[in-house]
Amino acid sequence: MAKSSNRRTILVLLSGVLALGALPAQAGVGFDRGEILNIDLRAMQVQIKDAKDRERIWPIARDATVKFSDKAWANRSSALKDLRKGMYVHFSFATGDPETIKEFDVKDVGQGGGAAPAPDPTANPAGGVSGKVTAVDTRVAQIEVMLDRGGRKTYQAANGSVLAGVRAGQRVTLVTESRNGQDVVVQVKR
Repeated sequence: MAKSSNRRTILVLLSGVLALGALPAQAGVGFDRGEILNIDLRAMQVQIKDAKDRERIWPIARDATVKFSDKAWANRSSALKDLRKGMYVHFSFATGDPETIKEFDVKDVGQGGGAAPAPDPTANPAGGVSGKVTAVDTRVAQIEVMLDRGGRKTYQAANGSVLAGVRAGQRVTLVTESRNGQDVVVQVKR
C-alpha cells in the first residue's frame, strides 16, 4: 500500500512538473543601449542605433519613464518629450511580441546639450506668420506665402471665404490654429 501511494504521489508531481514545462514563457525584461536617431511620439516609436551599429525602430510604451543620468540634466524633471535625436540612452524593454520600451536612462544628451532642435523657419509663431503672397486658390482654400523669415510655405485655410480678396504680391499676416496637427489659416491680416 505504501509503495502504491508513493507511486501515485510521484506520478502527480511528475505530471505537474511536465505541465509547468509546457506553459509558454512569460514576457520578461530586456536591456539595450544606443543613440537616438529619430523619435516620433505621435506614433510612439523611436529609431535607435545600437552599440553594434544596427538600426531598429522600437515601439514605446505609453507609460514609459525617462531618467537623466547625464549631469547636465540630472536635476530636471523628465518626460518622453525631452528625448532628442543624438542622445545616448540605455533602455529596458518588455520582451514578447512586440518588444516595447518601458524605460529610458539618458546617459549622454549629445552635442547640442540636449537642447531643443533649431526652430523650423516655416513654423508659426504665436502672433501669426508674415510674408508675401505668391499664390492663392480659393476653390481649394490654399495660400502660398514667401515668409519674411525665409522659406516658402503653403497653408490650408479654414474655408475659401477666409482668402476672399487676397491676391498674389500682397504682404499679409496669417493667423493660424492647429487642427489635427496641421496649421489652418483662420484670418488674413493685410
